[in-house]
Amino acid sequence: MSSEKLRHRHVLLAPILALIVVVTASQGGELRASVEKEHIENENEETQVLHLSDHIQVVLFRGATLDQSEGVRVEGGQALLSGRGLIKVDAGPFHLMSIAGAFHVTVRDQVVTVAAISAPVLVQWEEQVVLVPVGLQWRGRGKLVNLQEGTEAWFTARELKTVPVAFRLEQLTRLSSLTEDSSDTPSLNIAFLSESIGMYMEPLQLPAARERAQERIADVLLKQVAMYVAKGDREGAHDLLTLEEAEDALKSDRGVQALIKLLPESSGDPLLIRDVLTLLLQDARVWFLLSMHPDYRESVWGLGRPDLTEEQYFVHLITFPQSDILPEGLPSYVLERWQLNLSDAAESMEDPSAFLAHLLDLLTTLIRSYNQNDYPQRAALLTHLLLELSDLHPGVISDEQRTQLHELKNFDRVDVSLLETAEELVEEYPEEKPEPRLTPDQVKAQTYELLRSVGALFTVNTKIEPISPTVASVEHLLFSSPDSERELDFKLDVISGTVFDVEQDGVVLPFSLPMEEFAEWARK
Repeated sequence: MSSEKLRHRHVLLAPILALIVVVTASQGGELRASVEKEHIENENEETQVLHLSDHIQVVLFRGATLDQSEGVRVEGGQALLSGRGLIKVDAGPFHLMSIAGAFHVTVRDQVVTVAAISAPVLVQWEEQVVLVPVGLQWRGRGKLVNLQEGTEAWFTARELKTVPVAFRLEQLTRLSSLTEDSSDTPSLNIAFLSESIGMYMEPLQLPAARERAQERIADVLLKQVAMYVAKGDREGAHDLLTLEEAEDALKSDRGVQALIKLLPESSGDPLLIRDVLTLLLQDARVWFLLSMHPDYRESVWGLGRPDLTEEQYFVHLITFPQSDILPEGLPSYVLERWQLNLSDAAESMEDPSAFLAHLLDLLTTLIRSYNQNDYPQRAALLTHLLLELSDLHPGVISDEQRTQLHELKNFDRVDVSLLETAEELVEEYPEEKPEPRLTPDQVKAQTYELLRSVGALFTVNTKIEPISPTVASVEHLLFSSPDSERELDFKLDVISGTVFDVEQDGVVLPFSLPMEEFAEWARK
């Protein structure tokens, strides 16, 4: 390592190491939740609000029981959990995990019901998983079957239903009335005089001691990052987040917790949110949740995917399109990527016919609900993607299903009897207008018009290529400011005026922005 890099590393570490301290013996080791009782039962009150560690709040309904002897467990009754970071709770035989939002869980007669109120929920039983997107609910008991036990049983065990609108609104209203516990990590009191985090960690051989030390490092480091973010010092934040010595600390549960809380503050800076997400998405469970989180799904799909087990991969494939029931629909490019993943999965399977048949049944029902509830744009896009898939795999998709898909292109031919959730959905979501479809020449002309309107600079290398009826690919476009000149590649939706898949220095940045905001950012 060069002396200049070593000096720079020590400059970065100095304020952190000056703050890192150990908890004294009188504090008794691990940090406790702000609620000290291990076993809590709400016998009389309509609701009881608990503030747990890491800013997690639990609304315990009458008759519910919560146990904290080993983690957090809902033993019976109903609970509403919310938090700004990572939320983990056990219910029945299942482990539940969510990020930055709220969900409702009911445990009754060994049956667990999970309703995703404002954040998706990952349900785990051994190696098997269920993913519950916002606005949907899942019910299960006992174990989760795996794919080898039968395709039909596997799909049935992961069946999702719509959360009744009135119930979801009631929980959101309840959450809005809560005040967040502002207590922070207890202050630490004895400074380590080490020259680097690596030297500090080296003597700690016991796993528990190392884990606690990593948590303290993560606490202090992320607070320092937050200070840089607040001051607008992106380079300082980037240097800390990419510090090799801090990698293990940032991967700890406490590090993940703090990184998640940085997401809202980083969202205005594409490069910073890329740094934060790149660290977070190394954990497949976090990728699972953020890829369907309403606030972060578009950013996540602009980055790479971590290694997934076969179970995780197939669960994500069947769940992702079902998550598109919120007022703000998924961008077409994200669904197109999902279609490519599904096609790759079909090619990797020895016999994908049963899997694709069940998935098509599931999605044709979803398309019918789109049509019935005035979502023609979503219905048309999903139908188009599934027809393309059926053309790619003609031998494994039945003629009957292909006929159904072609019929769904006609919005008037809808089987209303199949719309079990229509009454719930129609109250929640506004009417959508059909998506305009332009010719390639029109897309190209509109792209030039939009880019000129924001003062972009065209060169002999600039290339504009229509890639869909509404989207153009733009390469080698210049944006200049008095201090710098930046050349970028990106895609532009000419109907919405949204820029996405921005590539800079060979890296795709995880964000989408309106044209004017993008141009303003590009000139910085």
